[in-house]
Formats: sequence, structure tokens, C-alpha cells
Amino acid sequence: MRMRRRAHTDERLLVKNDYFISTNDDEENTVLLAEEKAYLNLKEIFGNDNPIYLEVGCGQGYFACETAKRNPNVNVLALERISSVILSGVERASEEKIDNVRFLRAKAELLPRYLQDGSVKVIFLNFSTPLPKKGYAKQRLTSERFLKIYHSLLTTDGKIHQKTDDEAFFDFSIEQFENCGFKIINLTRNLHANGEVGILTEYERKFVNKSMPIYALTAEKE
Repeated sequence: MRMRRRAHTDERLLVKNDYFISTNDDEENTVLLAEEKAYLNLKEIFGNDNPIYLEVGCGQGYFACETAKRNPNVNVLALERISSVILSGVERASEEKIDNVRFLRAKAELLPRYLQDGSVKVIFLNFSTPLPKKGYAKQRLTSERFLKIYHSLLTTDGKIHQKTDDEAFFDFSIEQFENCGFKIINLTRNLHANGEVGILTEYERKFVNKSMPIYALTAEKE
């Protein structure tokens, strides 16, 4: 279900500009735009040079905020393309003064425009939209074109953590990882079988409460 636009979203985001990074990437040709570099100065943004954790498709930001709170020695950059969705995370970070999290409004295919190669330690892909129709395969966030982007952004020892409730999408992702220079080092088809593991997203909590399986893997650069 599509989330309704919240009143005065853009104005509310700009008020929280210590936690919100706005971009001007409305250009339709994202390939050309990605080549026009506008690198973020992450050291200046966070005030330190701690490792960067990136969540692609952060939704309302619960996972990003919790990850930042539990890992004070890392910087969490949360990516989301929809303003009305990202607002909740931005406002929570501001209210709780979670200083090591920032929210970037941008499309995932434009990550190379804003982030330099080798600048990200960990990438989280939490419950990305499966886009089950065959014609949408290239738009999935674990398709080859996106995995190539992540591979470049990650440090030499960088890792990707993926979670999903969709088994077909999970199987698709496994194949893509193995074909794109990644080695799967941890894989489960029922992450919470023996109790809750790690930080749960709001979406994930609903499935766990219904005893539905969560598929998860960790992949590292080869």
C-alpha cells in the first residue's frame, strides 16, 4: 500500500538538515547523472572518519537509527528516494540526537554520484521490493547492475547483509551475488527459528510475530 504524502514534508525535512542530505537528482537519464560526480564529504558530514554503514532503501528509518545507536563507532548512511517515507527517520534521529546517522534522499542507481569507490564498509539490503515480474528483474536491488555499484563502493573487506521474506527473490539474489564477484559466507532460510537475531525492521517484526520465515545472507567481496 502506498504511503500517503505527509503535510509539509519538504519543509520539515529541511528544518532537520543536520540529519537530512537533500539531492537534486530529478534528471531522467540517471546513467549520465551518475557520471557527473558530486561526492559527499562524509568526514565533514559526520565529523569523523569512522567506517560507513549504508542501508539501501531504509524506509521509515527504524533499522538505521537502531544500528547507529548500538554502534556508536560507525557512521550510518540511510538511503531512501521518497521524502514522505524518510521523514520519520530524520525526525527520530533529530529528537533522539543520534549523531552518527544521516538520511540521504536519492535513487540507488545514483550512489556512484555521491559516494566514492571503497568508501563503504557494510551495506544492508532489508526487505527490498521483490518486483516479481520478469520484466522488472533489472530494477531489483540485487540485480547485476546494482551489485556492480555495491562492489565498487565497498572496501576490500566489505560485506552486504540481505534480509527478505520472499523466497523467490532470495533465490534470485543468491544467483546474482555469485555471478557478480561476491562470496556468500552465511545463509539461512529461517533467520529467527531459534529466537530473534539482530535488529528487526518494522516490516520484519510483523512476519516474525506470525512465525513466518525470514531469508538472510551475508556476502563479501571476492
